[in-house]
Amino acid sequence: MKEHMIYLDYAAATPIDPEVAKAMHAAEGVFANPSARYSLGRKAREMLEVARSQIAQVLACKSSEIVLTSGGSESDNLAIFGLLKDIGRGEIITIPTEHVAVLSPIAQLGQTGFVQKMATIDETGMVDLSKLETTITDQTVLVAIAYASSEIGTIQPIAQIAELVQQERARRKQANEQTPIFLHCDASAAAGRLSLDTNRLGIDTMSLNAAKIYGPKGVGLLYVRRGLNLSPIMLGGGQEAGRRAGTENVPGAAAMAKSLQIAEQMRKAEVSRLTAMTQQLARRLTEELPNVLINGHAKMRLAGHLSFSLDGYNGEDLVAYLDTEGIMVGTGAACEAANRKPSRAVMALGRSQTQAQGTLRLSMGRATTEADLTKFLEVLTSICKTLDTIKV
Repeated sequence: MKEHMIYLDYAAATPIDPEVAKAMHAAEGVFANPSARYSLGRKAREMLEVARSQIAQVLACKSSEIVLTSGGSESDNLAIFGLLKDIGRGEIITIPTEHVAVLSPIAQLGQTGFVQKMATIDETGMVDLSKLETTITDQTVLVAIAYASSEIGTIQPIAQIAELVQQERARRKQANEQTPIFLHCDASAAAGRLSLDTNRLGIDTMSLNAAKIYGPKGVGLLYVRRGLNLSPIMLGGGQEAGRRAGTENVPGAAAMAKSLQIAEQMRKAEVSRLTAMTQQLARRLTEELPNVLINGHAKMRLAGHLSFSLDGYNGEDLVAYLDTEGIMVGTGAACEAANRKPSRAVMALGRSQTQAQGTLRLSMGRATTEADLTKFLEVLTSICKTLDTIKV
């Protein structure tokens, strides 16, 4: 391992911010169960609700609309299973670039009476709104589309998608149809990059993950619009207003709140800085490596996120070679990395299997510098040249 590490996989995990660690450690001192009636328990409950209120301020919602969870995957599962538990049948619309934490629950529901439909996306991964409008029918009960893809970085027009859902909801109300329709949005990749104002987005549920915004792993939340009936998928003591059983993680809640606050405070400056760096790196990549294909939307892309395919190379091999030089990058979603298959999200853009197999995902963070990216490009170019000589 090289002495100076260059970490370029912030979409997979981030280090814990010192201020977040401080908030977490302060809450650890109040160790009592938040449901206990004595003074230390009341203190823990107070800290929990303060954190919930701070989270709600960032999301522009009510504290009662926040359900604390163990992370983004649980939040996605709770939203999908919880919203549809009492419905029993209907159509679920999603897109092929979704995270497996969304696709897997939907696939399971497909075995119990629900029908999964894939909305059309273009070659950049963007949802085709006109086709989505016709895909939504009177049988649609859920639309599940992420705010932005953690693999290719494309940002979806969530507010416009929400308008389509609301139009269908209004039509059903006027026609006195009882079938509900919901919009779930996985926003784990978008936090710290895009506004999380739930009123402007118009979504019904939204998942977030502390580990993506310099908070601890194993902590997340689900925003649930007030008035929705959300059935729990974890049963027990009835915590979180009956929506998620289990003793609440007070230090985790404090950390989630602090990480969201800091991410929102830094968002505009970081987006500006990282956007410039991303654009410059994309330009240099295409100049120095002629077989590079940039994945995702050119403009509607997460700041600091760059997925690209090198046809004729193996992404896993490139990751290993880069790692020996102290440079850490990903090939796609870390949760799916173990299957060693070509990126499902990249292939959904129309890339060939070999192009998808040669994909790298760079995701930058607060510590990333232009010098880091220059070094990365120098090393990658050298590795590719060496591999080219071996092929010959």
